[in-house]
Amino acid sequence: MTVEHEAVQPCRSHAALYGVYWLHKSFCVLEESEARARAAEVAAVKSVTTLGELRRVALSLRYTRVPADLDELEGEPDDMPWDWQSEGLGVEEGDWPRMPTSCVLDCFSNEQAFIAKAVLQEIIEATDADVLTTVFNGDYLHIPLDKEHELVETLGRHGISAIRDDQLVEVLGMEWGAEPATAGRRPEHRCTAYRSEWLTRV
Repeated sequence: MTVEHEAVQPCRSHAALYGVYWLHKSFCVLEESEARARAAEVAAVKSVTTLGELRRVALSLRYTRVPADLDELEGEPDDMPWDWQSEGLGVEEGDWPRMPTSCVLDCFSNEQAFIAKAVLQEIIEATDADVLTTVFNGDYLHIPLDKEHELVETLGRHGISAIRDDQLVEVLGMEWGAEPATAGRRPEHRCTAYRSEWLTRV
């Protein structure tokens, strides 16, 4: 697929953060300030131990959400214990936190997103990336791990500096299986590529 390059405003920031998301064996790329804010919010939710703390944290969230229906818990006391890894919250199924590899796709539906649509199309072309879909959790961008140079070069051509931080990306994503000792807990995400169809319909 050939993408015509056009003059664009690349993004609202001149700093991107990228890293390896182990679950998808892919690079993901986000605006640096947003990535750090997302990671802080995810960490804040994971640190909560009571429902009262969860309610307070939920009010401060901008980029993520809490993995719970607070309306259903309205009658419960603030001192009720709460654990983000409890069954029934959708964490093991990948419902929370959001797949970090999906965030960059926001540019196709939001003109104020981090990176311009035309720039992302250039990245897809330069890195042989694919938009894949999961059975339950929607679309994400798969950037092959052997295309790091092409990713950084394309960003740089648009004046976007690129900072690699695999550890922060790990915080953004699912925790299951991050270490070999827990590899057996990794959820299975069946993915089907439909790159051309996806880019045609946006």
